[in-house]
Amino acid sequence: MAPKDWKRKENWLDQDNLIYGGFIAIGIVLVQPFLTVSDLDAAALVCVLSFSVAIPLLAVLTMINQLRKTHQFLGSTPLINFAKGLGQAASVVGVVAAFWHMSWIAGVVLLVSGGFAVIAYGGYFAILPREMGGEGIQTGEDAIDQYEAARADPHLEAARTAAHEWAAAEAEAAKREGPKAD
Repeated sequence: MAPKDWKRKENWLDQDNLIYGGFIAIGIVLVQPFLTVSDLDAAALVCVLSFSVAIPLLAVLTMINQLRKTHQFLGSTPLINFAKGLGQAASVVGVVAAFWHMSWIAGVVLLVSGGFAVIAYGGYFAILPREMGGEGIQTGEDAIDQYEAARADPHLEAARTAAHEWAAAEAEAAKREGPKAD
């Protein structure tokens, strides 16, 4: 069963796939010149090794996201989360190493520019809920407030009480019947 805000979450999967595909394409382009070189300097070797790690991980994450979209399921595992972090981090290291191979100044400029880009994205991410009229991305405090409100919901409390009463009645019935013979 699809989450009720599936369309928004599907857009997140599309964004992830765009990032993964972009990193894969960048990796292929950056590693290609090093394929015929027998003696790589340190930066070139870091670039090649980083993308050797990143490309397979990003490819499988793209396939997993396609399965998530097909089945409208967003479940994840610690291994998938680790692969996501490692694949993206290795890609960033590979890109920086490729620029560093050309010039250490270019590598530093890329790091500074990338840091600024992450800060700018984070700033936009922070104002997005306000721009959407309070909907959209939840802050930690908003999620906690929503959780507390759900816990206080009388319908939820009634369901919880009914479940506890049913479990107690089942346990009492099992005691009366005694152990079952197989």
